[in-house]
Amino acid sequence: MKDHVRLVSRVPGGATIRLPGTGSEADPAVIADGVTGAEFAASASSVTRRRRWARACWCGTPDIAIVDVEVTGAVSVAIAVE
Repeated sequence: MKDHVRLVSRVPGGATIRLPGTGSEADPAVIADGVTGAEFAASASSVTRRRRWARACWCGTPDIAIVDVEVTGAVSVAIAVE
């Protein structure tokens, strides 16, 4: 994510965020590092090519709003905030 970006579904619960086919299970689908004024408000699903992920969302910044996010399939941490 970048500064002041809002990732929001037009339909409540209607967005699905998936790990790219080239990504490994250790890669998060959403990365917010050093951003300000960002918002992540959508429904996240982890089922991609029969794989699961360790972390669905990784936030290396305290200035992000995470609202109404449903994460399924994360085997270690759904949302990591550091």
